[in-house]
Amino acid sequence: MGKLLNAQRVVFLSHSAELAGAEILMLRLLSEPMFDDVKVLLFSHGELREKFAALGISASVIETKSLHDFRRNGSAFSALSKIRPMVATTKNLSSHLRSGDLLVASSQKAFVLGCLVKMFRKDVGPLIWWLHDILTKEHFSSTNLRTVVLLSKLFASKVICTSEEVRSAYEAAGGKRSKASVVEPGIDLRIFTAEHETSRKRTKTAISLSRISPWKGQRNFLDALALLPDANGLIVGAPLFGEQDYFEDLKKHASSLGLDDRVTFMGHRDDVAEVLRSATVFVHVPDAPEPFGQVVIEAMACGLPVVVSNEGAPGRICSGGGGILVPPNNPSRLAEAINKVMSKPDYRGELARKAKTISAKYDAASMRRNFLRALNEV
Repeated sequence: MGKLLNAQRVVFLSHSAELAGAEILMLRLLSEPMFDDVKVLLFSHGELREKFAALGISASVIETKSLHDFRRNGSAFSALSKIRPMVATTKNLSSHLRSGDLLVASSQKAFVLGCLVKMFRKDVGPLIWWLHDILTKEHFSSTNLRTVVLLSKLFASKVICTSEEVRSAYEAAGGKRSKASVVEPGIDLRIFTAEHETSRKRTKTAISLSRISPWKGQRNFLDALALLPDANGLIVGAPLFGEQDYFEDLKKHASSLGLDDRVTFMGHRDDVAEVLRSATVFVHVPDAPEPFGQVVIEAMACGLPVVVSNEGAPGRICSGGGGILVPPNNPSRLAEAINKVMSKPDYRGELARKAKTISAKYDAASMRRNFLRALNEV
């Protein structure tokens, strides 16, 4: 592992302390020593702080209600109403920073706060926006899109994108390509492996594993399973960010389809690799393009054939034969793909072998080297 050329402290900012995709990626990045001096600043209490403490990394909480109320698809009036509390939060954040600190913001909200800090503190070091989202109007209001891209032009020294799809959307929204680098996520290939494969005792079982959220495609997954009377389903993950009502509706939808005996809602699991290895096929077909999809790589590394959306990064990653590509919001096509994998053992084995080969490129050590290289370009 190389070293950061400028030996300043690196401070990671995260608006969430829950274990969602961006936060899990930050944990993976920092799970091995990368910097001489690193600190994490969170804007809420949650499991993430304890995870960093276990790694010996200092993580402090700066609580602010204004961030949790702020919505990235909100109106201009809504954003303006948060200016005063955000300024107060910025002053609180600033008190935790030292001259020369390099800031890495892992969300839109954290990035906006980082920009406000740069307005008030000329002595703070470069601001890096670690961009995990595809910046489109499907997820962001027009006002917020214009604002965050403008801020990136004014205050960001570098925008680190998690995929080429993320960078392309950033540029299409008006961002500067010269500021954007791509560092794709990596996983621990010592944990996510097929070498310790279970007997796959859950025969003909499709698994969906992600945050429980309306856009992640769990409803279409259930609709597809309803068309496959011999198939079972596992839905792994928990609702975050106020999505509990959707989770309850999802369980009711499963019952209305007569799937109570064939679908198991497993909630959040720490033994993700073991759960993946117990299934027959992995399914991830969200309603909107996926920026990257770490869990797709995890499943492929565990030797699972995958069925993914033909849109977003997973479609590109699997286009070489590591999985079946289907259009989003199409349960019948999804059911056909699942059935093809389940009913043809030789085909399933071929897909699994190709998936394993593709996943080998996405190791966490490579991600750390590439991330460090991007920082040294600043």
